[in-house]
Amino acid sequence: MAYTGVTVPIVLGQSGLITDDPLSQLPLNALQKANNVSVFSGTIEKQLGTSKFNATALDSGAEIVSVFDWFPTPTVQRLIALTATGKLYRDTGDTTFSSGTAIGTGLGTLTTDAHMTTGGSESAGRNKKLFILPGASQIQIISGDASVTTSIALPSADWATSNYPTFAIPYQNRMFVMGSAADRHRVYGSSVDDHENFVGQNFGDSRWQLYSRIAATPNVDRTSAIQAGTATTIFTTTNNDGFLVYAVNTFDKVTITISQAQTGVPVYTYEYWNGSAWSALTTTAVPDYTALATDTLEFNIPSNWAVGDGTEVGGNTAYYTIRALATTAPGTAVQITDMIVTNTSYSTSVPTFSVFPGEGDGILCAAVYRGLLFIFKKPQGVYVIDGRDPDTANWTVSRYSDSFGVASPHSVIQVLGDLIAANSIGSYTSLQASDKFGDFEAGDILQNAKVETYIRNQLNFAGLPYSQSLYWPEKKIAMFTGQSSTTMTRDRMLLIDVGRDIPRIMLDTKETPNCLALRKNSNGISRPMYGSAAGFVYLMEQATYNRDSSAFLGEFQTAYTDFGQVDAGLAGKNKIFDFLEVGYIPTGNNSFFIDVYVDGDFRQTLSFSQYLGVGLDSFVLDEDSLAADPQSSANRKQLRSCTGKKISFRVYNNNLSEAFKVERLIVSFRLSGEQVYSTQV
Repeated sequence: MAYTGVTVPIVLGQSGLITDDPLSQLPLNALQKANNVSVFSGTIEKQLGTSKFNATALDSGAEIVSVFDWFPTPTVQRLIALTATGKLYRDTGDTTFSSGTAIGTGLGTLTTDAHMTTGGSESAGRNKKLFILPGASQIQIISGDASVTTSIALPSADWATSNYPTFAIPYQNRMFVMGSAADRHRVYGSSVDDHENFVGQNFGDSRWQLYSRIAATPNVDRTSAIQAGTATTIFTTTNNDGFLVYAVNTFDKVTITISQAQTGVPVYTYEYWNGSAWSALTTTAVPDYTALATDTLEFNIPSNWAVGDGTEVGGNTAYYTIRALATTAPGTAVQITDMIVTNTSYSTSVPTFSVFPGEGDGILCAAVYRGLLFIFKKPQGVYVIDGRDPDTANWTVSRYSDSFGVASPHSVIQVLGDLIAANSIGSYTSLQASDKFGDFEAGDILQNAKVETYIRNQLNFAGLPYSQSLYWPEKKIAMFTGQSSTTMTRDRMLLIDVGRDIPRIMLDTKETPNCLALRKNSNGISRPMYGSAAGFVYLMEQATYNRDSSAFLGEFQTAYTDFGQVDAGLAGKNKIFDFLEVGYIPTGNNSFFIDVYVDGDFRQTLSFSQYLGVGLDSFVLDEDSLAADPQSSANRKQLRSCTGKKISFRVYNNNLSEAFKVERLIVSFRLSGEQVYSTQV
């Protein structure tokens, strides 16, 4: 006999969490709980698993504050990790980070504010570079596939102890750096032809050295004296004495002011160190030491110039060095009172921008959006540098908003044609929606998705300064780290599926992400990864339903419904719920479970068995398939003692290597009389 009641399908996968609307206004497929599930495929399925990348914790289990998937060339992949104790690690593919040996140490006591970004490749043949900003120490550079780091070659003169910048971003073929305590409201731009150059053609005083070369005694450091304007001897009256100039990068011009001129007919030679010997420079101009004037030594930059000073004992052996000798000495010592070291191939000047210095506490981070550089200050303030004109002199700085702030340096991401930020008041803002409707309130994603109250109860405001964000293009999901109200560590993520006009919100409660990044797998597909507070890197979205070989709970619960969305006549009516049918795609030979709630009370748990292929001895012709794709299945179960007005279903599985992929729930019920059930009084 055919069933004579009402049968209503609840098609899943179309909505995420919707918790803040009245029951009568909720979609039939709205969720009141969505933990460790995905709605990417038009179903609701348990998330894929997570595997540990390194078996041994880095830095004795120290907190990992930043990770980066580094490609020095298109075919070479390295994984870079930075720990809270200021150690930098590089993995070359064996997952041991070279047996736990750091490639950089002494970078300070660090937090998740530490930042990495790519630059370099300014012209053909130049290395791609990874810029590492610890915050507590000078910017570090990994050039190409180097196994060591170096301090940035030409930092601004005011980036010194306690004043190191904290954030960098490429924009309009330059590297832009900010966050230095020396000037918290300034954005520093590099030259176009050298992303490590923040001083222009003239090297800053901290980036070069002058040593007197006296054959009979050790070389003497004259740097402080000449930079203070003190008369300094560069040629004595002894043959083969002279001077050496060291600089952090190659240079082609040395400007000097002669304060005591030569006599006699001396002979001078000018050389550079090629890595094994001193070689003659090809000079294009040499000083006239007979005149009390400012003059220049100019030369072509040698192609084989190497760092170091060879047989000399003097300055920084990581610097490039030239040597000037008087093979025939002058009759009178030559002295100078000033020296400038220059690379004339660099841009004439590098741009800097003061960003409304009277507003806010300083710049926190930046993002590129629609060809503009958006600058975010703390605690609030958004500003725009318009760099679309080729001439930086014509760039403009304007205020975008003085009433909006972001949570942390890593809480802003570009998502398709939008910019989304975890803001300083505990919500998430779409810049595109804010533009469209004219204010940031209109761009509040949680408010628009009607989950604000629920998410605020799930996430702890104390975690805002540590928020990390990531956009995962494959599944069009924006990910933001957070922490629950019971802990001070990051133990959950807010997931915003932006693949549809209305974002779908879910939570990930199985991970402990301290910092986020994407990593390409062997198929060239980028998947999320994170560094943990215990020294491990984890790869997410792996082909397993475990977290580091442990089971995890995947669950979702439908919002309570009285089916008034289907028929207004069903709203508020008592019902006898008879059957629940589940349409699903098998994920394995295991079960998933559904708890049934009626009018707020738990009534029963149903178990649904799924089968994905069978053994060769047990398949049934016309019913089973061998090595075929999984097909949709349905299973109907009787509901017992399920009488009341509204019903909700919690679907879950928390067993090792088990999952579910549910397409729809079909509920069958009959209207009851107007009697009052015991659970309704």
